Amino acid sequence: MSPSIALDVHSSGHHSESLKKDAHVTDKVASPKEEQLVLNTIRCLAADLCQQYKGGHPGTVMGAAAIGLALWRYEMRYNPANPDWFNRDRFVLSAGHACLLQYLYLHFSGYEAWTIEQIQQYHAPVMSGSMAAGHPEIEYPGCEVTTGPLGQGISYAAGMAMASKHLAATYNRDGLNVVDNKIWCFTGDGCLQEGVGQESGHLALDNLILIYDNNSVTVDGNIDACFSGLLRSPCAG
Repeated sequence: MSPSIALDVHSSGHHSESLKKDAHVTDKVASPKEEQLVLNTIRCLAADLCQQYKGGHPGTVMGAAAIGLALWRYEMRYNPANPDWFNRDRFVLSAGHACLLQYLYLHFSGYEAWTIEQIQQYHAPVMSGSMAAGHPEIEYPGCEVTTGPLGQGISYAAGMAMASKHLAATYNRDGLNVVDNKIWCFTGDGCLQEGVGQESGHLALDNLILIYDNNSVTVDGNIDACFSGLLRSPCAG
């Protein structure tokens, strides 16, 4: 699976020498058969990894695998060989309990630190030396922020989008966009119920994309029993 990166090939040394002037997403469209293989692999890995130590959250990973494929392969701009590339798109997992989705796509996208051995430590009884915590942590490549409390990720994403807008207004010039990245935020029902999502919407940030995993399911039953606020966003239109 070829990631959407600013490099032709992964390099081990001077990343800047291999960077293209204009980063772009891949134009290599995978066949439906290849994409289905990727999705099946990720879904099976999610189930196996959670079963291994009898812990974790496989449901969102399995249900949102296709969303991850669309983002990491076709939409987001990033560079696994240089995770700190300044103008990269940022992915914020507000639904932090679904971190296994992010870990697996970081592995398959070519982030050297995210080996399958690291991911196999997800929810291990002893976490010493493991990067695969139960929620994403900012210390590790590809994890832009640490998320956990509901709504926190949306707040981070809105702040990052505002910061990018400010940087663009300060440094961009005609014909030279130093900053033109996007912030992608993945969220579920719990984060939206906190209210901060609606507040962020009123800022009208066109560089912030909020992906709502509306699967209509909670641990207590159908989402209709407790939530109907997103039938039409108060910030829409």
